[in-house]
Amino acid sequence: MSRLSPNVALNAEMLLQKAAAQTSLSDFGDDSFREPFTILLRSLRDEARLNTQGVILMQRTMLRLLANRLRTEAAFAAHPEMAETPIERPLYILGFPRTGTTLLHNLLACDPAARWLRLWEGLHPAPPPESLEDDSRIAQTEEFVAGFEKIAPRLASAHKLNATGPEECLWLIEHTFADFIFELRANIPNYSKWLTGHEADAVWYRYYRRQLQMLGWKCRGSHWVCKAPRHLAGLSGLLEVFPDARIVQTHRGAESALPSICSLCEITR
Repeated sequence: MSRLSPNVALNAEMLLQKAAAQTSLSDFGDDSFREPFTILLRSLRDEARLNTQGVILMQRTMLRLLANRLRTEAAFAAHPEMAETPIERPLYILGFPRTGTTLLHNLLACDPAARWLRLWEGLHPAPPPESLEDDSRIAQTEEFVAGFEKIAPRLASAHKLNATGPEECLWLIEHTFADFIFELRANIPNYSKWLTGHEADAVWYRYYRRQLQMLGWKCRGSHWVCKAPRHLAGLSGLLEVFPDARIVQTHRGAESALPSICSLCEITR
């Protein structure tokens, strides 16, 4: 495989134009994503030392996120009433990675009245789903999971992906391009430095709220059950946008959690 230059494949303007061409859409929503998007791409080009496969995977990820933003805005333009979808007393599980948040999330998602994010919804949130059990995006996501497990075969032992199972909010928040999930995927210190001062900005949570409203427009529950480690760093922004949110925090000794986190990073990179 010949080497693919990140300077070409991870060029911001090229990616924006390509996503617009793929979807025949032009509205990416508010411009808050552009600064982190630009900084992230610069770090990926200049610092990450990606091989050809890494460049291809990152390019596909960027295009998926941009296309989803375009489809989200198109959905709201077609159905502005989605912005009135209530989100009442959402339940948030907070905790460092590897502290049992996934187990607790799966347990609380067993409540038949609860609404929780499926992996396929996070990967392809727009257009809004008509059904949670019958959607072409489920098969799409199953293909994604199979491919991901080939690339990172040890991931299943640390965090098993399931197309229709409960998943973290990171799959939604990454559409803001301001999420530490990108740090798990590549060594991007300048992006990490920028993100440290901006994780709690409410602007990311306002976009994330729109995503939840879209997903819950036709497929509602009594309350959302959500989780993502990044909410610890973004708690002030989370509570500004969801003032009635209920918080559950998990705890585990750092001497046990940190080695597990490092192992997960090594697997995903």
